[in-house]
Amino acid sequence: MTSRRFKTAGCLIGASQPGSQEIGIDGEKLSLMQLGDRLYWENNREVHSMESTIKSGTWIGHLGRGLARRELQFLLSVAQGLTAKQIARSFDVEPGTVVKRISNAMFKLGVHRQTALVAEAMRREIIVGMSESPNPQGPAGESNDGVFIA
Repeated sequence: MTSRRFKTAGCLIGASQPGSQEIGIDGEKLSLMQLGDRLYWENNREVHSMESTIKSGTWIGHLGRGLARRELQFLLSVAQGLTAKQIARSFDVEPGTVVKRISNAMFKLGVHRQTALVAEAMRREIIVGMSESPNPQGPAGESNDGVFIA
C-alpha cells in the first residue's frame, strides 16, 4: 500500500496506510489518540489545529489546552460553585463520574483541591471569567457621585 503524505505549516504528515491509527509527523510516529481533537482533516489534504471554546455561565473554557471536553465542562461548573451532585444532575450522569473527571483534571494540572484546580486553570488560561457588566463602573447612565470604584 502507498503512503499518504500531507504538507502543512512546514510539517510533513503521513499515514502509513489508509485507515491507519498511526501517523508520522516529521519522521516521528504518533497515534491518533495522542493527537486527540487538536487536529482535523480538511478535504483529505491538510491538517489544522482546532481550538474551540465552551461557555458556561460567566466562564469561558478553551479546549485543546490539556483537558478533555467533559473535564473542562465539569471544571467550568466547579468554577461556578456547583457541587458534584448538582453537576451530575445538569449533565445527566452519575455523581461518581463527575468526581472522577474532576479528579482527572486535578491530576493533569498538578493540584489537590478544587479551588486550586480553578486557580491553576485560570493561571494557564484554560478558563477565563467573563465580567457580568462590560462597564466596570456599573450600568450606563448611573452616576457614582464622584466615588471611585476599583
